[in-house]
Amino acid sequence: MPTTQAPLIGQGVGRALARVRGPLVVAVSGGIDSMVLLHAAVRDRTVKRRITVATFDHRSGPHASKAARLVRATARALGIDVVSGRARTAGASEADWREMRWSFLRSLAARRGATIVTAHTRDDQVETVVMRLLRGASARGLAGLYAASPIVRPLLGVTRRSVERYARTHAIEFVDDPTNSSRAFLRNRVRHDLLPAIRAVQPNFEQEVVEISKRAALVRREIERLARRYVVARDSAVVEVPVAALYGLASESLAVLWPAFVALLGVPLDRRGVARATTFSTRSRPGQQAQCGGGITLERTVETILVRRGAATTPATVKLGLAVEFGMWRLRRVSARAFRTHVARTGSIWAAVVEQPAHLRVRAWQPGDRVLASGQSSPRRVKRYFSERAIPVSERKSWPVVVGEDGVIWVPGICQAAAPTERSGHPLTYMICERRAG
Repeated sequence: MPTTQAPLIGQGVGRALARVRGPLVVAVSGGIDSMVLLHAAVRDRTVKRRITVATFDHRSGPHASKAARLVRATARALGIDVVSGRARTAGASEADWREMRWSFLRSLAARRGATIVTAHTRDDQVETVVMRLLRGASARGLAGLYAASPIVRPLLGVTRRSVERYARTHAIEFVDDPTNSSRAFLRNRVRHDLLPAIRAVQPNFEQEVVEISKRAALVRREIERLARRYVVARDSAVVEVPVAALYGLASESLAVLWPAFVALLGVPLDRRGVARATTFSTRSRPGQQAQCGGGITLERTVETILVRRGAATTPATVKLGLAVEFGMWRLRRVSARAFRTHVARTGSIWAAVVEQPAHLRVRAWQPGDRVLASGQSSPRRVKRYFSERAIPVSERKSWPVVVGEDGVIWVPGICQAAAPTERSGHPLTYMICERRAG
């Protein structure tokens, strides 16, 4: 989108939003950028019918309430649905305001099944990247707003100066936020002091920042693709990385990969977390754990590192049927031939022969569980088998256990009771257990 021809903003926004399917939640603060976005978006009647305007009062001063009123009045005059949010308490920092605003926007978008649209401009991208440069960000951080995202930003190629010209041309009303000039915030110091000083000696600096961030976005995308290839299993709360894949990698390479691994759980990893994860990769032993911030826990098993977000949940007891998904596991019945093939490939501990499947249940391991394994004269605690295989304590809490009327029959991958044979006269069922891919 041209940055020097303000009239083309309307066409560019319309084309960008026309490519997005479904409802749109347009974030409008009442400031000049978002009011221009709203004006440009409604020029396309098809797009207009899909828009819900979202405005949020941060309670940062009288101007914030005035801006919210302006947005509501403008949206209603345009015949567009508008939803308002308001902070419960006044935020004390940019981070507070941002967190409250995004929580409101994501909640609204989720309820409407909509895509969020924001008014970020090229200037916002430059400021964001410069701030991250000052903090020593890697290529992942330097991608800034060019990183792949579900958020749509149709003004990202437009300069703030072009937005201002568009606003003057169309006499767009907006509310100027006085906090935008306060040097108490880093972004404002970058905007009003640092960037003008750099521009005075290096006129092309901002264009160079844009080019760097575009290349960084490409690097970030390739690293994320590589990280997904490393991962052997994942769900919404756990990612599993094979230790063997990390052997021999330099600390610099690990420091690049770990933010991408954790990002699969939707959590950013700060510099301290990256350092901890990198060290954990090379120095941890089975059973050890490490906290990396953001609610992320790393846990070492014999062959993998579990990346866990939040507290692990224990699956409920379920009846053993033709196939059962139990947490990160899948148990299913197979033919005798498939059973033999599976045993030959993975070993007998991931397969079992059982009787009377109608009476069998799958539940999480409990500390008192015992099993009378083949060759044993008395039952033995499953906990001992876990310890011998170096299974972390937190992973045991959700490990599947197949139980029958007489107790534990099979703990996949760990131990198994004496298996029945065809001579018993009872019909046999062949079961295998696999870790789900996510």
